Amino acid sequence: MLATTSRPTTVQLATAELSTEPSVTFELEEKRIVARLIVSFAEGAGNADVAAPLITIPGPFGQEWTVIWILERGPHVTSATFRNEPNKQGITIPASVNQQPLPQNLHILQSEQVPDEPTKWRIKFKNEVSQPGQFNCDVAVIWNSDIPISPLASRIVVIHDPTIMVASEPIDG
Repeated sequence: MLATTSRPTTVQLATAELSTEPSVTFELEEKRIVARLIVSFAEGAGNADVAAPLITIPGPFGQEWTVIWILERGPHVTSATFRNEPNKQGITIPASVNQQPLPQNLHILQSEQVPDEPTKWRIKFKNEVSQPGQFNCDVAVIWNSDIPISPLASRIVVIHDPTIMVASEPIDG
């Protein structure tokens, strides 16, 4: 069963056009959450922008959920991949700015770039929280554009604060 949310709430149909809105899909039977992030660039901007949706890791107690982040090209971005170097990962928890810890009893079991798919990052969580909570992460992306930019401009963008909520209750499908 699939449950899909996006911010703002829209229905996204498959098209040949570039993506413009981030979204989240809950694959309830597989205990998988797929988050689509949009990497875009505006002429004159100093760096790319990464739009990330709000993610909620549901309960009940003891369930394992895999979150898969997928980078999609937005306007003026020709390629976008997760950074994957020692100590410089595509998704970093906790975020480097506010260093908010994981909620008590939320555990990271695995975090990695999906093998042979540089636009995908997955983290497996075990949710044993008794109270709702939240935390933040960093998203590090290497990107290229079809618009000429300064040679001094960074081709790596790191966004902070894509909020991830944690619930003790299940999601209703």
